Amino acid sequence: MANTLPPHAAFANSYSTVPDSAAILERFFTQDQCQSLQRLFLVQQSHLFRCLYEMETHLELTLEELKRKLAKTEGQATRLLLLAETTRDGLITLSHRIDEIDSHQRRKRKRTCTTTSTHENEQATNQTTNFSSPVCSDTSTLRMWTFAIF
Repeated sequence: MANTLPPHAAFANSYSTVPDSAAILERFFTQDQCQSLQRLFLVQQSHLFRCLYEMETHLELTLEELKRKLAKTEGQATRLLLLAETTRDGLITLSHRIDEIDSHQRRKRKRTCTTTSTHENEQATNQTTNFSSPVCSDTSTLRMWTFAIF
């Protein structure tokens, strides 16, 4: 049973009642053409659903991978934060130790200078006083280096 295409107006009027797709196909195509179109439609629909499923699966896997990477990055960030805090605490401790050494060196120099002056006054000589150089004479430079590293 061969159907011929109706005039343009009749084609437009056929959509005003919104019949089901099979009725529309039967109005414009032969039975064999309708079956071929329906098979093609089912194949394309199946292919589309398979593609959508694969995309959804891929997106889920990608999301899981991103979650794992985020957790790993968060773990690394936490470890770096702990390392920074430990380093900061170590530098503060080092700074306090430098202050102690600096204070000790100042007291030592002051004592050496006082002892030498008293000794010189007692002997009334014009000898120059030899100050022993401290182990870390420039603690401010060491402190600057310490905080520059941090």
